Amino acid sequence: MAKARKDHRGRALRKGEIQRKDKTYMYTYTDPYGKRRYICE
Repeated sequence: MAKARKDHRGRALRKGEIQRKDKTYMYTYTDPYGKRRYICE
């Protein structure tokens, strides 16, 4: 079984969620039309 990906605080990241080098989060998903979308926080 693979280990969970974690952020800099040790929190497990969900599918499609990444933490960038500037410690902000980015979530990637596909909309109903098949286009890739991003949300950055």
